[in-house]
Amino acid sequence: MKSTKIKLKLSDRLDIIKYVYMLKCTLAVRCAIDSFVDMIQPSDAEMQKGEVHFKDGYPFVDNDFTVDFDIADVPPAITEAINSYMAELEMASKNSENLQKTYNLVKSTLGLVVADE
Repeated sequence: MKSTKIKLKLSDRLDIIKYVYMLKCTLAVRCAIDSFVDMIQPSDAEMQKGEVHFKDGYPFVDNDFTVDFDIADVPPAITEAINSYMAELEMASKNSENLQKTYNLVKSTLGLVVADE
């Protein structure tokens, strides 16, 4: 059986929180977003350890570190929404350089918390 444990950097977690709101929001997804964000949200101690500061609304991490995260804990509605969003972007990105950049961004952030199939 494939392990579902991954290591996420503090900066990854902050980016995931920022981009999870890009998902198409059905009622199931909206209900799951809050629990997902609560699960992945860095604690105040982690934010202090990471020396996180904000500039123009964007977080910057001076001391990036990793924590173990189990992607099996991601609510199924979030996993399905991420996979669906990435599939749509991948298809659309074949004809648009701007959408290719968006697809790469989504894959490098939200794609971290879904299992590779």
